[in-house]
Amino acid sequence: MNANIMIYLIEVNDGPVAKALRSFQQDKAAMRQAWLDWAREHLPSDALMREWSDGQVAGFAFPSGIPDGWKKPNKNGTCWPRQNNPILKTMPLNKRFKRPEEYLEEVGITAPTRIFEKNSDGETWAAWGIGNFFNPVQFVWAGLEEDAPKGVVTPDYAYELREGAKRIRNGCTMQPPEDFDWQNLLPGCRVIPRYEWDYLVGKWKETRNDAEEQEA
Repeated sequence: MNANIMIYLIEVNDGPVAKALRSFQQDKAAMRQAWLDWAREHLPSDALMREWSDGQVAGFAFPSGIPDGWKKPNKNGTCWPRQNNPILKTMPLNKRFKRPEEYLEEVGITAPTRIFEKNSDGETWAAWGIGNFFNPVQFVWAGLEEDAPKGVVTPDYAYELREGAKRIRNGCTMQPPEDFDWQNLLPGCRVIPRYEWDYLVGKWKETRNDAEEQEA
Protein backbone atom coordinates (compact mmCIF):
# COMPACT_ATOMS: atom_id res chain seq x y z
CA MET A 1 0.00 0.00 0.00
CA ASN A 2 1.36 3.42 -0.90
CA ALA A 3 0.85 6.68 0.99
CA ASN A 4 -1.93 8.22 -1.12
CA ILE A 5 -4.64 5.71 -0.29
CA MET A 6 -7.73 5.44 1.84
CA ILE A 7 -8.69 2.30 3.74
CA TYR A 8 -12.36 1.62 4.33
CA LEU A 9 -12.89 -0.90 7.11
CA ILE A 10 -15.95 -3.08 6.45
CA GLU A 11 -18.04 -2.97 9.62
CA VAL A 12 -21.33 -4.41 8.34
CA ASN A 13 -20.88 -8.01 7.24
CA ASP A 14 -24.23 -8.23 5.45
CA GLY A 15 -23.93 -4.90 3.62
CA PRO A 16 -23.35 -4.32 -0.11
CA VAL A 17 -19.59 -3.84 0.20
CA ALA A 18 -19.19 -7.10 2.13
CA LYS A 19 -21.33 -8.79 -0.53
CA ALA A 20 -19.06 -7.46 -3.29
CA LEU A 21 -16.00 -8.69 -1.43
CA ARG A 22 -17.47 -12.17 -0.95
CA SER A 23 -18.33 -12.38 -4.65
CA PHE A 24 -14.75 -11.42 -5.51
CA GLN A 25 -13.33 -14.02 -3.13
CA GLN A 26 -15.64 -16.75 -4.41
CA ASP A 27 -14.85 -16.05 -8.06
CA LYS A 28 -11.14 -15.90 -7.32
CA ALA A 29 -11.22 -19.21 -5.44
CA ALA A 30 -13.28 -20.93 -8.17
CA MET A 31 -10.96 -19.76 -10.93
CA ARG A 32 -7.85 -20.82 -9.06
CA GLN A 33 -9.36 -24.20 -8.22
CA ALA A 34 -10.17 -24.82 -11.88
CA TRP A 35 -6.52 -24.32 -12.77
CA LEU A 36 -5.28 -26.45 -9.87
CA ASP A 37 -7.61 -29.28 -10.90
CA TRP A 38 -6.32 -29.02 -14.47
CA ALA A 39 -2.70 -29.04 -13.33
CA ARG A 40 -3.31 -32.08 -11.13
CA GLU A 41 -4.64 -33.98 -14.14
CA HIS A 42 -2.16 -32.87 -16.79
CA LEU A 43 1.13 -31.88 -15.13
CA PRO A 44 3.79 -33.51 -12.91
CA SER A 45 2.81 -33.63 -9.25
CA ASP A 46 5.52 -31.13 -8.25
CA ALA A 47 4.56 -28.50 -10.85
CA LEU A 48 4.16 -25.02 -9.34
CA MET A 49 1.57 -22.56 -10.66
CA ARG A 50 2.43 -18.86 -10.83
CA GLU A 51 -0.27 -16.21 -11.04
CA TRP A 52 -0.42 -12.52 -11.83
CA SER A 53 -2.18 -10.22 -9.38
CA ASP A 54 -5.15 -9.92 -11.76
CA GLY A 55 -5.79 -13.67 -11.57
CA GLN A 56 -4.31 -14.73 -14.88
CA VAL A 57 -1.93 -17.68 -14.75
CA ALA A 58 1.58 -16.52 -15.63
CA GLY A 59 2.94 -20.02 -16.15
CA PHE A 60 4.29 -23.06 -14.37
CA ALA A 61 7.61 -24.05 -12.84
CA PHE A 62 8.84 -27.63 -13.03
CA PRO A 63 11.38 -28.58 -10.33
CA SER A 64 11.80 -32.08 -11.77
CA GLY A 65 12.33 -30.99 -15.36
CA ILE A 66 10.38 -29.29 -18.13
CA PRO A 67 7.94 -31.59 -19.96
CA ASP A 68 8.15 -31.99 -23.72
CA GLY A 69 6.31 -29.34 -25.68
CA TRP A 70 6.93 -26.54 -23.20
CA LYS A 71 8.97 -23.38 -23.73
CA LYS A 72 12.12 -22.67 -21.76
CA PRO A 73 11.63 -20.75 -18.48
CA ASN A 74 11.38 -16.98 -18.77
CA LYS A 75 13.21 -14.55 -16.50
CA ASN A 76 10.70 -15.34 -13.74
CA GLY A 77 11.36 -19.06 -14.02
CA THR A 78 7.94 -19.91 -15.47
CA CYS A 79 7.10 -21.92 -18.58
CA TRP A 80 4.18 -22.00 -21.00
CA PRO A 81 3.24 -24.61 -23.60
CA ARG A 82 4.52 -24.18 -27.15
CA GLN A 83 1.94 -23.19 -29.76
CA ASN A 84 1.85 -26.68 -31.24
CA ASN A 85 1.40 -28.39 -27.87
CA PRO A 86 -2.06 -30.06 -27.80
CA ILE A 87 -2.24 -29.48 -24.04
CA LEU A 88 -3.23 -25.87 -24.81
CA LYS A 89 -6.69 -27.06 -25.88
CA THR A 90 -7.28 -28.65 -22.48
CA MET A 91 -6.44 -25.54 -20.43
CA PRO A 92 -9.11 -23.48 -18.66
CA LEU A 93 -9.76 -20.03 -20.06
CA ASN A 94 -6.91 -17.83 -18.85
CA LYS A 95 -8.70 -14.63 -17.97
CA ARG A 96 -8.25 -11.91 -15.39
CA PHE A 97 -10.56 -11.39 -12.44
CA LYS A 98 -13.10 -8.65 -12.67
CA ARG A 99 -11.63 -5.60 -10.99
CA PRO A 100 -12.85 -4.78 -7.45
CA GLU A 101 -14.53 -1.62 -8.74
CA GLU A 102 -16.57 -3.81 -11.12
CA TYR A 103 -17.83 -5.86 -8.17
CA LEU A 104 -18.75 -2.64 -6.37
CA GLU A 105 -20.60 -1.44 -9.48
CA GLU A 106 -22.68 -4.61 -9.33
CA VAL A 107 -24.00 -3.60 -5.90
CA GLY A 108 -24.66 -0.01 -7.01
CA ILE A 109 -21.46 1.68 -5.84
CA THR A 110 -19.17 3.70 -8.11
CA ALA A 111 -15.67 4.22 -6.69
CA PRO A 112 -14.01 6.95 -8.80
CA THR A 113 -10.59 6.09 -10.21
CA ARG A 114 -10.23 9.05 -12.57
CA ILE A 115 -10.67 12.82 -12.41
CA PHE A 116 -12.29 14.60 -15.35
CA GLU A 117 -11.98 18.26 -16.30
CA LYS A 118 -15.07 19.42 -18.20
CA ASN A 119 -15.93 22.66 -19.93
CA SER A 120 -19.20 24.56 -19.61
CA ASP A 121 -20.79 22.31 -22.26
CA GLY A 122 -19.96 19.19 -20.31
CA GLU A 123 -17.24 18.10 -22.73
CA THR A 124 -14.18 16.41 -21.27
CA TRP A 125 -11.04 18.48 -21.80
CA ALA A 126 -8.70 16.40 -19.69
CA ALA A 127 -8.70 13.27 -17.54
CA TRP A 128 -6.20 11.46 -15.37
CA GLY A 129 -6.08 8.42 -13.15
CA ILE A 130 -5.79 8.59 -9.37
CA GLY A 131 -4.54 6.15 -6.79
CA ASN A 132 -2.44 3.10 -7.52
CA PHE A 133 -1.67 2.96 -11.25
CA PHE A 134 -2.37 -0.76 -11.65
CA ASN A 135 -4.97 -1.37 -8.91
CA PRO A 136 -6.64 1.88 -7.79
CA VAL A 137 -9.29 -0.09 -5.87
CA GLN A 138 -8.38 -3.23 -3.94
CA PHE A 139 -10.10 -5.60 -1.55
CA VAL A 140 -8.00 -6.50 1.49
CA TRP A 141 -8.59 -9.04 4.24
CA ALA A 142 -6.69 -10.68 7.07
CA GLY A 143 -8.51 -13.99 6.67
CA LEU A 144 -11.68 -15.55 5.32
CA GLU A 145 -13.19 -16.02 8.78
CA GLU A 146 -16.25 -13.94 9.64
CA ASP A 147 -14.43 -11.96 12.34
CA ALA A 148 -11.30 -11.26 10.28
CA PRO A 149 -10.69 -7.59 9.41
CA LYS A 150 -11.75 -6.83 5.84
CA GLY A 151 -11.64 -3.64 3.87
CA VAL A 152 -11.38 -1.73 0.62
CA VAL A 153 -8.40 0.34 -0.46
CA THR A 154 -9.17 3.32 -2.71
CA PRO A 155 -7.37 6.43 -3.88
CA ASP A 156 -6.93 9.09 -1.20
CA TYR A 157 -9.87 11.16 -2.39
CA ALA A 158 -9.21 14.04 -0.01
CA TYR A 159 -5.68 14.45 -1.36
CA GLU A 160 -6.40 13.66 -5.01
CA LEU A 161 -9.36 16.01 -5.29
CA ARG A 162 -7.55 18.81 -3.47
CA GLU A 163 -4.59 18.50 -5.81
CA GLY A 164 -6.81 17.95 -8.83
CA ALA A 165 -8.68 21.20 -8.20
CA LYS A 166 -5.41 23.09 -8.68
CA ARG A 167 -5.19 21.81 -12.27
CA ILE A 168 -8.69 22.83 -13.37
CA ARG A 169 -8.75 25.78 -15.79
CA ASN A 170 -11.06 28.78 -15.44
CA GLY A 171 -14.53 28.06 -16.74
CA CYS A 172 -14.16 24.32 -16.25
CA THR A 173 -15.45 21.97 -13.57
CA MET A 174 -14.03 18.85 -11.98
CA GLN A 175 -15.72 15.46 -11.73
CA PRO A 176 -15.93 14.21 -9.09
CA PRO A 177 -16.07 17.65 -7.43
CA GLU A 178 -13.73 18.73 -4.67
CA ASP A 179 -16.54 18.35 -2.11
CA PHE A 180 -17.22 14.75 -3.17
CA ASP A 181 -18.64 12.87 -0.16
CA TRP A 182 -15.96 10.20 0.03
CA GLN A 183 -16.63 9.52 3.70
CA ASN A 184 -19.99 7.97 2.81
CA LEU A 185 -18.90 6.37 -0.44
CA LEU A 186 -19.00 2.80 0.88
CA PRO A 187 -22.06 1.99 3.04
CA GLY A 188 -21.31 -0.08 6.12
CA CYS A 189 -17.68 1.02 6.09
CA ARG A 190 -15.52 3.47 8.02
CA VAL A 191 -12.39 5.24 6.78
CA ILE A 192 -9.46 4.39 9.04
CA PRO A 193 -5.74 5.29 9.01
CA ARG A 194 -3.18 2.76 7.90
CA TYR A 195 -1.84 2.27 11.44
CA GLU A 196 -5.33 1.26 12.67
CA TRP A 197 -5.65 -1.31 9.88
CA ASP A 198 -2.25 -2.74 10.75
CA TYR A 199 -3.22 -2.86 14.43
CA LEU A 200 -6.53 -4.62 13.75
CA VAL A 201 -4.89 -7.20 11.51
CA GLY A 202 -2.08 -7.81 14.00
CA LYS A 203 -4.51 -8.09 16.93
CA TRP A 204 -6.74 -10.51 15.04
CA LYS A 205 -3.80 -12.74 14.11
CA GLU A 206 -2.50 -12.67 17.69
CA THR A 207 -5.90 -13.63 19.09
CA ARG A 208 -6.22 -16.41 16.53
CA ASN A 209 -2.76 -17.79 17.31
CA ASP A 210 -3.49 -17.75 21.06
CA ALA A 211 -6.71 -19.68 20.48
CA GLU A 212 -4.92 -22.28 18.36
CA GLU A 213 -2.22 -22.74 21.03
CA GLN A 214 -4.87 -23.29 23.69
CA GLU A 215 -6.54 -25.95 21.55
CA ALA A 216 -3.24 -27.75 20.89
